[in-house]
Amino acid sequence: TTTTTTTTTAEQELSSEKIEGSGEQEANSKVEEISTQEEVEKITETAEVPIDLNKLSIDERYKTAKKLEHEKKYDEAEKYYVSIIGTPSKWYDERARFFLGSMYYNMEKFKDAIVVLQDFVEKYPNSKNVPSSILTQAESFISLNQIKNGEIFFKDLITRFPKTKEAEKAKTRLKKI
Repeated sequence: TTTTTTTTTAEQELSSEKIEGSGEQEANSKVEEISTQEEVEKITETAEVPIDLNKLSIDERYKTAKKLEHEKKYDEAEKYYVSIIGTPSKWYDERARFFLGSMYYNMEKFKDAIVVLQDFVEKYPNSKNVPSSILTQAESFISLNQIKNGEIFFKDLITRFPKTKEAEKAKTRLKKI
């Protein structure tokens, strides 16, 4: 099975525009423009979820996705995560969104990571994984050579979650920029 990669509108906007200013509102305002459900669907629709996959329970799909990701079989893991997103179980949906965004970062699909993780943060703002998501978004911007955007997300993370290990990492990264 081959996975088709397409350039989304979100990718085009991220590569051509910078986020100006600082603070949570400004950091989120630009990402909100590009992180619509439609954009997330465009990113995840290239995973080509086999029909047979939906015959498995959500738990089986989740465990298989985690196993495949651990084995660095990212293209296969992506299919399993995508098959979970939007299912009625918020527990699995939350984790699938978070791990898919994190996996995109590991795959060096930084623009997709930013969009999927922003969608995660908006849908699950009280999740314990929000600080990690913001840190990964900041690192993704840095990897795209959008330093100012990365700085904004690092500062937002430090402001919103000052006592987390992710905030400590953000402080260290800001000193190196």
